[in-house]
Amino acid sequence: MAPNNGAPEEGPDRFQLLVDAVEEYAIFTLDPSGIVVSWNSGAQRIKGFQANEIIGQHFSTFYTAEDIEAAKPDRGLAIANRDGSYRDEGWRVRKDGSRFWANIVISAIRDGDGQLVGFAKVTRDESDPKAVLEAAQRASCEALRANAAKNVFLSRMSHELRTPLNAILGFGQLLEMDDLGAEQRDSVHHIITAGDHLLELIDEVLDIAQMESGELRLSLEPVDATDVLNEAIAMLRPLADQRGIRIVVTAPGQRVYVQADRQRFRQVLVNLLANAVKYNRSEGQVTIVSECIPAGRLRMTFTDTGLGIAEGDLTKLFQPFERLSAERSTIEGTGLGLALTRNLMTAMHGEVGAASRPGEGSSFWIELATTVTPPGDRRKKVRPPVEESKQASTEERTILYVEDNLSNIRLFERLMTHRPYVTSIVAQRGRRALELAIEHRPDLILVDLHLPDISGEQVVLGLRGDPLTATTPIVVLSADATADKSRQLLSLGATAFMPKPFDIPLLLGMIDDLSTRGQSEPSGVRWPRRTHRAGAAGEPAPTMASGEPGRPERAAVAEFVHDINNLLGVILTYETLLSDAATDATTTADLGEIHRATERAMEMAKSLLPDPSSATVSPPPPA
Repeated sequence: MAPNNGAPEEGPDRFQLLVDAVEEYAIFTLDPSGIVVSWNSGAQRIKGFQANEIIGQHFSTFYTAEDIEAAKPDRGLAIANRDGSYRDEGWRVRKDGSRFWANIVISAIRDGDGQLVGFAKVTRDESDPKAVLEAAQRASCEALRANAAKNVFLSRMSHELRTPLNAILGFGQLLEMDDLGAEQRDSVHHIITAGDHLLELIDEVLDIAQMESGELRLSLEPVDATDVLNEAIAMLRPLADQRGIRIVVTAPGQRVYVQADRQRFRQVLVNLLANAVKYNRSEGQVTIVSECIPAGRLRMTFTDTGLGIAEGDLTKLFQPFERLSAERSTIEGTGLGLALTRNLMTAMHGEVGAASRPGEGSSFWIELATTVTPPGDRRKKVRPPVEESKQASTEERTILYVEDNLSNIRLFERLMTHRPYVTSIVAQRGRRALELAIEHRPDLILVDLHLPDISGEQVVLGLRGDPLTATTPIVVLSADATADKSRQLLSLGATAFMPKPFDIPLLLGMIDDLSTRGQSEPSGVRWPRRTHRAGAAGEPAPTMASGEPGRPERAAVAEFVHDINNLLGVILTYETLLSDAATDATTTADLGEIHRATERAMEMAKSLLPDPSSATVSPPPPA
């Protein structure tokens, strides 16, 4: 063996001495399962453990309880094994229980054959003020990025599902107007009910996302609690009558005003009343008690005579997609209503709670601050629903429809067969629409936002900028169904905004009410955002996964897609039954549009999953 001439010997022992001497970093190794097998002086200084106290323990000892529950330690090892290394920042725990902000790198160690033999983990303590500030700034930027990505994801989901839903609900409503037999009408009813329920699911997910991001704008003002309660009862009365359920109301002797957003307050009451009716027994009773309590508050309690909720399940009521045992029943639900109710009540500075006795029923209560009665009568009138048979005039009308989607064009053409006095003109491009508007001077212009040449916003601006069309009523129909989009279009000059899928009786009512040419606001017609139909309450929304910013957690997305596919399965089942019995060519064509739209929605639902193959459809047998 050749002498080394006094030079220090290089090798594993020399390297280990260097590692052990490092005090600025915690450097230690793990076996493939995460058990600590070596420990340097830096690890002892930063984490507080002597080598003999920690070697042989799992490295998750250094993680917070929240991270352990979220399986973060194991996820880090899995990523390091897959990619070679894993980087992370976050809170870690010392031996004495104190926390410190750590920057960590986990690297996979492999033998000559490429087999995993363990991991090397390097941790740096960044708890000094400057490092903590920098880490907080990085976390804030990441949170903003994740929230923006989440909003893009949810907006895309909403738009892509609303587009086929426009055909499903549109043609379904047209079939409902036709002369059908009792069995066929029942099938159409199931198609529309499932479509409405899916639309409600989409709306509630978006509402909760907006609440979480602070983007849902509320207008708090004095609201007559009795008026809003009566509106909610009117919406749920048909469902209650169908099940033989009595609704009994006890209210204060005088009108009470609460500080609330009227639309969202009604949404809360509808959610709670819908639950009390749906989860009740047949021939049961819902009791609603409104009472003024100390500290200037109004408490409203909804009590049912249903099966009740086990005490251990009460804490789960407001959790995302938690329906307790209801998912095994025939009761429809989205898993979102109660979470949205809780968020809305918090935003209106109110409270919500629940109590239950198994076998006897449940009670849900809300509290809001009362306020002084506003001067004058500020109660808002509720416009009755438009009847399809109503035709205010048979005077000839001309409508320009600006739309490039062929399925929506066919839906509009079928819709106009119910208004034979209307001449319809279709433009598939925005610039062509501007030309046709000048040429034909229509009484009403319907505009889609997404066109192949210019946007719907540009079409609205162009129409309002020409004296010949400056006062023509313009209704924007779009799958971008957000309040911000509605406000934007109205500020540009649109007369009204109607999200897709649009309500056919409401649209027909608008057409019927065009009593004079060039009237910018048709008389007597409210042009509202489509209101939530009475439906599922009792359910919350997807949360975000820290490891995949901008995507809801996989379990929540899978649950969401499962609900979508179940509803689409119902639609497809009843569409098939109708198609098998259809003899009329028009009916067959309408059902074909529903079938194609349902398949498009199914493809969209599959694309929401990280693994599209896991999205399956299992339609229930028809009732």
